Amino acid sequence: MNARVLILALALAGPISVGCALKRTTAQTVDTGYLSFRGERGGLLLQVDENEPRSLAISGRDVRFEIAPGRRHVRVRRGKDIVVDRVVFVSHGEVFEVVLP
Repeated sequence: MNARVLILALALAGPISVGCALKRTTAQTVDTGYLSFRGERGGLLLQVDENEPRSLAISGRDVRFEIAPGRRHVRVRRGKDIVVDRVVFVSHGEVFEVVLP
């Protein structure tokens, strides 16, 4: 009888100790990328791809705009002048910084 209890205890001790030692990790992905602008933003309009232009004259030091990841055509205008005209590739969770002249 004692031999059966000992064998049963040893048989259960292995899987229990291994199960307690397992560690699961999960990775959370961000589905958007960000554009950040450095420089004077007053009077500027941002246009990404063929979307409607948005004003960059937002108060705050660190202003980020969410954009869909992938290849994007970024234009920044001051009045009728184009000050930035670039094609950029933004990855998931990446912040792409644009330096304004």
